[in-house]
Amino acid sequence: DVVHCFAVKACPLYSVLRIFQEEGLGAECASLTEVKMSLAAGFAPHKVVFDSPAKTRADLDYALAAGVYINADNQDELTLIDEFMQRTAEYAGAGVGLRVNPEVGMDSSSIIKSSFTGGRGGKFGVSAMCTSADDIFPFEWLR
Repeated sequence: DVVHCFAVKACPLYSVLRIFQEEGLGAECASLTEVKMSLAAGFAPHKVVFDSPAKTRADLDYALAAGVYINADNQDELTLIDEFMQRTAEYAGAGVGLRVNPEVGMDSSSIIKSSFTGGRGGKFGVSAMCTSADDIFPFEWLR
């Protein structure tokens, strides 16, 4: 299933979130606060996508327990999620996606590093330049 989402950070107001929820959209959240706000506004957990490159252990634990979708942004997040999956039976089958950086685009040496989000060396996503599918999808539950 495809879930079309509103980026909560664009207008994090409860009344606005309620309108989008009532219209059937999902909520794309860049922080745990936005996840909690979206759930409080009535979004079903399967309509909430937690998509942030800076999720903490506590953030991931909360999101997995709440049943929201998580887009993992790096190998460290995948490893943490795997730890939770191994320890907590109710997390098995959680909705986890993988943000992949195709490493195409501008050379990162010619732009401001703090704002560089894509291309080789970008701060978002797992590199697509791996030697095998096992490097990209190392966990059985991610396949």
